[in-house]
Amino acid sequence: MYGGSMPLAYLYGNAGYGELGTAVWPGCLERIVLYAVQGSVSIAFLSFIPWAARSWTDAGKRTVYVFLFHGLLLKTIIALGIYESWTAPLRMSLAFLLGAGLLLILSHRHFAGLAHPLLEPPFLQSLIGFGRDRRVVK
Repeated sequence: MYGGSMPLAYLYGNAGYGELGTAVWPGCLERIVLYAVQGSVSIAFLSFIPWAARSWTDAGKRTVYVFLFHGLLLKTIIALGIYESWTAPLRMSLAFLLGAGLLLILSHRHFAGLAHPLLEPPFLQSLIGFGRDRRVVK
C-alpha cells in the first residue's frame, strides 16, 4: 500500500485483511487512518457550502435534474462506444468542456421546467395526492 497504488477494496471496505494481504493490526491501523482521511476530506468538501445565497447557488435547487439526466446521457455515450474512443488529451479536454456545458444546461431553470413532468407526472400526483401545493422550481 505504501508508495504504490491502493487496492480499491480499502476504499470500499468490503474485504477482509487476508484478502488485502495484510495482518490484522497493521490493516486495522491503515483502515483507521484511511477513514480519518476520508472524514477530513468530507468535512473540507462540506466547508465549501455557502452560508448565504449567491448568484450561482440558485442552480443548487435543481441538482436532482443534473443527477438523473447526466447518468442517462453518460450511459448512452458509453453504450454507443463513444467513450472508449476519447482517450487522447485533446478529446478528453473537449469531453470536459462538453461536460461543463451539459452541467449548465441540465441545471438551468428552463430545463427543470421541461423535465418536471417527467419526474413528477401530473396524473400520478393526482392519484396519490402528492405535490398539489408544489410548483416547479424557478
